[in-house]
Amino acid sequence: MINPTEESLRKRISKERSLEMAKYGRTKIYDEIATFLHGDKRTAFSLINHALAIIDDIIDKNTNTQQLERAKEILNKSFNNEKILIKQDWEEDISKLGQTLLKLRKEGFVYAIDIFYGVTNYWNIEIRNLNRKGKILNLSDLDKLNLEIGKSIGIQFLCLLCSELDKKTISSIASVYGFSIKLADNLSDLKEDLEKGYINISEENIKKHKIKLTSLSGKDLRIYRTEEFKRIKKYYKKGDEKVEEILKQSPSFKKGVLIFKDIAHSWLNQVSEYSFIQELRQYDISNYQVPKFISAKEILKMENFYGIKLSKIIRLSYEQEARNTFLMKNENPLYNPYSHEKINQANDKIKIMIADYPEIKNVLDLGCDDGSRTLELFKGKKLFGIEFVTESVKKAEEKGIEVYLGNITKEVYKDKEFDLVSLLGEMVNFVGLEVDALLSNALKQVKENGYFLLSCMHTKFDKFRNENYVVWSFKDISERKWKIDEEKIPRIFFVFSKKRLLERIKNISKLQNCHLSLVQEESIDNYYKDMRLGLYLFKKDKLSS
Repeated sequence: MINPTEESLRKRISKERSLEMAKYGRTKIYDEIATFLHGDKRTAFSLINHALAIIDDIIDKNTNTQQLERAKEILNKSFNNEKILIKQDWEEDISKLGQTLLKLRKEGFVYAIDIFYGVTNYWNIEIRNLNRKGKILNLSDLDKLNLEIGKSIGIQFLCLLCSELDKKTISSIASVYGFSIKLADNLSDLKEDLEKGYINISEENIKKHKIKLTSLSGKDLRIYRTEEFKRIKKYYKKGDEKVEEILKQSPSFKKGVLIFKDIAHSWLNQVSEYSFIQELRQYDISNYQVPKFISAKEILKMENFYGIKLSKIIRLSYEQEARNTFLMKNENPLYNPYSHEKINQANDKIKIMIADYPEIKNVLDLGCDDGSRTLELFKGKKLFGIEFVTESVKKAEEKGIEVYLGNITKEVYKDKEFDLVSLLGEMVNFVGLEVDALLSNALKQVKENGYFLLSCMHTKFDKFRNENYVVWSFKDISERKWKIDEEKIPRIFFVFSKKRLLERIKNISKLQNCHLSLVQEESIDNYYKDMRLGLYLFKKDKLSS
């Protein structure tokens, strides 16, 4: 259970920071810290972690360094038990931090004074950092600044989490992990910081990669990002080695050290995800007249380099769409992103296709989203779904659909088989490397003499680059359809012809000792631009002996 100070501060941090904390696991780590630390140490950690972040967010908007001078004054007076007039909530936070550190000092906590000076030093460094706006630093000076910022924060955290360690050991861990965290943070926010005038690329790298700061493009930054990510991984490796060495010498300090390691690695997870997405954007179909194709081998190489599975990026893309759909529906309850001419045509065709089979009494819809389309297509039947977006599951359940929260490539209703399993939304094109797993999972859940409904898009590139991938961000419809005002997370689109699709399904059905007959087929030309949508209805029988 988190303490009142932690709870209050979390409510006041920015929405963006709160979402980021949850997304990369930091909220969970901070919950763990709330049970690991006790009393004034726990309060001090909450204030250092969140109160300083609240000030950082305010300064990000107004770039007023006088606020940091004011913060230093409040901290100094409260730590020395002097009275000071408090006007704002953030000032109250800093005053409480000073008072808490003073109490810890009186209780004999040796690192209380170090934390006090550490916070003050951090603000001094931040003032220097803010004053460099518009300036280009050489690599040595930029690394020195990043090291100072990262190390300062690391020392404050470690003094509370690992107070049994000596100053030299704390400093060594804080240096290597703090520097790693700051480099990861800089790369994750690279374009955003550049747009604000804070140049976190060294003079040497700007010249080496011919980066034009006045006209940024993905191509300009691509090689730099890759090289910088390699450098970040190198420093994280050094940090991991340092922690391993320290724990061999002092295993009793394991808990606090590993908590700090988890905090550090949450930033590595963040920059890994960001870098993988940026790498995918270089292949975006909208950037080229003739698409750049990626093979499965190349995608596996990317996964290994960034330490992130493509399936996670795909999940993030769907979550982004779902999140923005809910925002739009809150403004307009009648809003439906799936209501447009071509989808309506597809829906009409699907209804006609299944109308010929009255034996279909129940339906499992894989990737059912919020259930709107499921209900429209299969109204009057017992409806089930599998969906991985929590909010979508809740909305679908409100419509009377029995939904399993899980991954459509892995989770199975093991105690049920269905008259019809539907795999729409062209999921087979957008599931990345897990096409066979998805088809296999769908077929497992179709009962004998049941039906399998599938939609798949086919492109003019099928015959040239069958079973390769292109990246597709839907830039042209993101604003219109989902009203996404942030950069759209791209999807990986699997290119394959009707012939290859049917071959895959045939091979998978053999492995499950069954046979699928194609009983109905429809298509819609120019479903998206010049792409054709194929609608396929199969019947499942036992494989003939």
